Amino acid sequence: MVITFMEVACGCQDTLPYDIGLALQKIDGITKVKVDIVYEPQWTMERITRNGRRFLGIAV
Repeated sequence: MVITFMEVACGCQDTLPYDIGLALQKIDGITKVKVDIVYEPQWTMERITRNGRRFLGIAV
């Protein structure tokens, strides 16, 4: 899995990849998760899918 943050100094960089890995490993069939952090392309709100926006309660 590849994730990016809004800024390099994002406070959740240290814990979020680990938390994502733990959550994904609770799904049947997933035994190992590798989370890579990238900074390109830059993250923006437009990168959230329509379904993701609905789930998060963000206007679509």
